[in-house]
Amino acid sequence: MKKNYFITSTLIFIGCLFLIYRPTQAVEQFTFDNTNWSNKSTVNHWPALNDSNYAPFIQTIDTSNTSTSSNIDDSIIIAPPNNYWQPERYSQLNNFNVAKRGATWNGSTGAALHIIDNSLPASVTISHFAHVKGQWIDLIYTVQTKGDNAQHNWNKGYSQSNSGIRQDSGATFLNLGTSTDSRNWFNLWTNSCRPQGLNNTEQASRWDITLQLVNSSTKQPTNISGLYQFTNVNTQKVIAFPTQPLVNQKDQIINLDTKTKLKGHFDANGQFFDVCAQNDYTNSSDIQDHTASFMYLFKNGHLQFSVIRSANIVHPSTMFVRAYPSLSVKQSLSNPDIAATTNKNGQLFDENNQLISQISPDKAAFHIFQNFPNQPNSIIPHTYQIKLSLPTNVTLDSNQSVQLSSLNYRLLTATMKNSARLNKLTSDNHDGTHTYQYSLTNTVLNNLNLLLQFNLQINWDDPSIQKQLITIDKDQYFPIKIKTQVQIDSGTKTQQNWDLPEITSRVQVPNETIRFHYQNKHQKEIQKSVYCHGKLGTPVNYQVPTNFVDKYNQEYQYLNAVDDQGQPVNFNQLYYHYNHGKETNIYLTYQEKGLHHSALAGKKIVFLGSSVTRGLAAGGISFVDFLKSEDGVNTIKNAIDGTTLAGRGANTYVNRMKKQISPQTKLDAFVCQLSTNDVAQNKTLGTISNSKDIADFDINTTTGAIEYVIKYVQDTWHCPVIFYTGLYRDNPKYNQLVARLFELQKKWNFSIIDLYNNSDINNALKQNYNIYMADAIHPRKVFYQDYWTPIFRQELLKLFN
Repeated sequence: MKKNYFITSTLIFIGCLFLIYRPTQAVEQFTFDNTNWSNKSTVNHWPALNDSNYAPFIQTIDTSNTSTSSNIDDSIIIAPPNNYWQPERYSQLNNFNVAKRGATWNGSTGAALHIIDNSLPASVTISHFAHVKGQWIDLIYTVQTKGDNAQHNWNKGYSQSNSGIRQDSGATFLNLGTSTDSRNWFNLWTNSCRPQGLNNTEQASRWDITLQLVNSSTKQPTNISGLYQFTNVNTQKVIAFPTQPLVNQKDQIINLDTKTKLKGHFDANGQFFDVCAQNDYTNSSDIQDHTASFMYLFKNGHLQFSVIRSANIVHPSTMFVRAYPSLSVKQSLSNPDIAATTNKNGQLFDENNQLISQISPDKAAFHIFQNFPNQPNSIIPHTYQIKLSLPTNVTLDSNQSVQLSSLNYRLLTATMKNSARLNKLTSDNHDGTHTYQYSLTNTVLNNLNLLLQFNLQINWDDPSIQKQLITIDKDQYFPIKIKTQVQIDSGTKTQQNWDLPEITSRVQVPNETIRFHYQNKHQKEIQKSVYCHGKLGTPVNYQVPTNFVDKYNQEYQYLNAVDDQGQPVNFNQLYYHYNHGKETNIYLTYQEKGLHHSALAGKKIVFLGSSVTRGLAAGGISFVDFLKSEDGVNTIKNAIDGTTLAGRGANTYVNRMKKQISPQTKLDAFVCQLSTNDVAQNKTLGTISNSKDIADFDINTTTGAIEYVIKYVQDTWHCPVIFYTGLYRDNPKYNQLVARLFELQKKWNFSIIDLYNNSDINNALKQNYNIYMADAIHPRKVFYQDYWTPIFRQELLKLFN
């Protein structure tokens, strides 16, 4: 399926950045011409921008088409994500701890992250920060303090009082903001930064900041490009960019206004390019000074810069980074993208096989993404329409079938939700499809990453579906292909139209349940109901018994069957159909025939075995008990859990047969279980003896014990011997034991009731395993009654006819 969700998630990191820079290393030459930072009169002595050495530099921006003029691949806006104020929103804290509250010179900060050791880098990850080109993106924010500031040493630790307020002057906070005020999101605050010469500091200090956008699942760098915007607030600042990435990647500094107050120059060694605001000493509070704003165009999901403290002495101890929306630049709407999903029996997965949500098993989902970046009010889109051409065996029948949400921090308004309309345009396009249109009209979609999820209702009873099914990993799926057209009308602008590629969502064919009720002509239950499970659209292979005998030895004869609506059931045309997760009921009506008289009545038969013969998972009731109650068999049930054929212990089959069943008893037949315990307890299989002398059989082996039982029964009670096999398939050694039993049959000519290879038994297990079996060995009561007892009855009757 298509791996191209193109949500252009755009980031604006707009900051009031106050920091100091005066490095002494040769590789980082002095950025400023004057070291007397405490003298206002020297602050504005900045060199002019060297256009010949620094290209490209764009003085103006074509606001009608930013992406063309500045070669922007994708618009990336750094903005507060959902729940940005909650510390648990952030992961992989390195050299950060969560503080009860942050600190700032102005406003409420809420919770914060604080740097533990200022001499080391500190980093934090914002998981699922953006969704771009079909992948979730994490933002890794790393900050490193550089320089020394005398009285406030960067290595100083952090402590916190009971009230949550910092106690030492070396604390550094990364404020997260509050739920009602996003201005302090990623607001870096410290009172430790000092310029050279201020308060007798010997060196200037600065922040080195790195932003990395990586794939959320692989953690590999992305190839995303975009704009990072800096806006002057409160005071003058200087931001330095390494020149090497600018040269290699053709990154650009873009002015937002032709009347800009920005100035810039290279440092003496050509290592950094600095951009600074002109003088702005006054506290302008939260007012954005766009004449001192610029954008930095970065590529490959990676951005490095240094924040350098300006010469302002009004607030010499603070540095901020704040997030603001900007309406200065019109950004073109991106081409929308549609993504398909996979519905695995009610669990909805995306194209990366990641579980998204729970959904009804008869629904297919499609996701359509569209980015509406920051724009002036005059060009905000007013109409957003999506046309969907769907197969006629699926429907989109109500607004509840469409889920509208936002992927960024902006919430959808009630007006926006109420403006949505869903209309059916055609009933039939005469090509196996019909068309719907979903519209958002007169809606403010500014600064919004829009996600539309269309949930399609499948008509599983449409016979055409069965012809379209595909098989994936042994499971059947119904592939649903749709064609999509998106149209955006911006009011004053020309309409934008996109014909998106055909895409396919897949829905797993669900399992369905049919419950068969046994009742008499008065609709009274005469036997416990039977459950059958199968794939939707497949035939129901349930053999309705023509006659059966209940626990009171009453015999019944089949009359007819009806469904939930009272309609007659044709078992030759009975298929599993979708019933919204509910079982389908079929009522079987029987007529009483009187007391059952079986040819097995009064026959005395021994049943020797272990837990399967006893009925461990059926409350101690097995086929032996049903033969006794329904056919009147005079049963001798000798069964102890966990016992084996092989061995000389007191509870082995051989010893119990010899000591607990009287040789003088007149028996009509002797039935013995082929023990699964011999395999489970790793008993030796042994070899078939060349002798028929009972003294020659090694009863410490399973083969020898079987031969001993056969010979002893023949010599003692002179009656037929029947061995029956179990259903233990988890251990291949039991299959070998079954094969050995048939080899012994050739020598001794005894009967075998082979449940292990019985087709009716195995078909029943394929459809209703959990109903019929408690585990790999032990049947439930309903399995004994519905399948085992009729098979034993049939085989035992052959001995007496």
